[in-house]
Amino acid sequence: MGHWGAAVTESWSGGVGDSAGFAAAGAALTSLEAQSAQLSAAVASGGFRIEPEAATDAAKACRDFMSKIDEMLSRTQQVRAVVGFGESWEGGGLKVKFTEKATGRDDSLIPLLRKMQKILSDMAQSYEMAGRAYQDVEDANRQAFSGGI
Repeated sequence: MGHWGAAVTESWSGGVGDSAGFAAAGAALTSLEAQSAQLSAAVASGGFRIEPEAATDAAKACRDFMSKIDEMLSRTQQVRAVVGFGESWEGGGLKVKFTEKATGRDDSLIPLLRKMQKILSDMAQSYEMAGRAYQDVEDANRQAFSGGI
């Protein structure tokens, strides 16, 4: 039993078994966060324009994905309360590893999902701001060309 237990513990100590398995997701979120910041800066400087309807659609897509993440987060409660590995030292070790994958560090599942929601929220706001700015320019142009100014 000791040899089998050691093999199981070793197999779970790599990418799948520890939080390092989420390193790629964390790196991808860091990249997406930088892109979101660039989008926000471009919107603030007037360098990004999008038609209001497209902006609304993009913001809605962000918020829809945020809702899916909410569903995922509600299911992660099951990962936090892992049971069924038994009372052996192997079972205890696996329970700790799965719990750490969910909540153990900043690069664990739950913090990464929350970070993704924040990025999506920021992006939705940026799209909405860009759409409003576009509409404001359109309104001003329409008024200027109709002799309203």
